[in-house]
Amino acid sequence: ASNTPFNGVVELAAGLADSERVHECIARHFLSYAVKRVLATEDLCSAADLGDKLVKAGGDMRTMLVAVTQSDAFRFRSASVNPECL
Repeated sequence: ASNTPFNGVVELAAGLADSERVHECIARHFLSYAVKRVLATEDLCSAADLGDKLVKAGGDMRTMLVAVTQSDAFRFRSASVNPECL
């Protein structure tokens, strides 16, 4: 955990935007949303890769959106049918 002091919401936002830990968290949650399930152990490599790409892209969400669609977790997700939709 980081104990970096901040003064106000602008400094807080800047600190969060620069945090690799925040980028990794965003990547995990975004991937979970994209595959419509809680991430499993086999998804951890895809999630870590997405976090790295997001950090390298300076937090550019467009880069992560493309990367999610190219991840194994997304490309090889199992199809499920919601019985309520039948």
